[in-house]
Amino acid sequence: MKRLLLLFSLISLPYLISFWGCTSKNRELNHKLNEMASNLNGSTPVMLDRFTRFDSASVTKDNEFCYYYTILNTTNADSLFRELKQTISENIRSQVASSPDLRIFRDNDVTLRYFYRDSLQNVVHDITVTPAQYK
Repeated sequence: MKRLLLLFSLISLPYLISFWGCTSKNRELNHKLNEMASNLNGSTPVMLDRFTRFDSASVTKDNEFCYYYTILNTTNADSLFRELKQTISENIRSQVASSPDLRIFRDNDVTLRYFYRDSLQNVVHDITVTPAQYK
């Protein structure tokens, strides 16, 4: 019985250490991403152009970095966004792939989510950019 317990301990110990290490790394990344979101939120809301206001950023427990925008000064936010969605998606991928400031996303395979809302705060479009799309 003691041998069986010792054998089980020796086999399971590396898995427990590995699990703890992964969890610790995820927590550390989550902390860094939340700091980034907090820094961005310190200067929001801010108008980026005539139609787009950047409202906030947040981080999910799965370390997805989320950006929230509102489309203003139009009667049809959905239509306006549909016209620009392809260009916006390409610009996002290009920025994440090349910007030194966004290296933390590349180095840690962070998924980025962009939510675009109308003036009533209903989500009219969202864009998800995965590591496979920007690497």
